[in-house]
Amino acid sequence: MVRTKDPAIRSLLIDRAAQLLAAREPVTLRSLVAGTGVSTMAVYTYFGSMDGLWAAMRQEGFTRLAARLATGHLERGTRVTGSWPRLAPA
Repeated sequence: MVRTKDPAIRSLLIDRAAQLLAAREPVTLRSLVAGTGVSTMAVYTYFGSMDGLWAAMRQEGFTRLAARLATGHLERGTRVTGSWPRLAPA
C-alpha cells in the first residue's frame, strides 16, 4: 500500500527550520527533526533534499509576506521584524 504524504508534516518541517534559523541555530537533518516525531527521511520524502527544503522555505516566506501585504496588515514603510511564526496569515 502506498502511503500518501501528509501536508501537515511538510509544514511542520518548514516551520521547524524557520524556528531554528530565527534562533540562529544550525539547521541540520538531525536538528530539524529533533522533537518532531518524524525521521530524517521525511526531509527527502517531502523536499527531495536539504536544497529542496530551503527552496520550500523561501517560497513559503514570500507567500506569507504576500498574503500579509494583500490583506493590508503591512503598510508601506513598515519594517517586518520578529521570527517567522509572526508572519502567519491573519
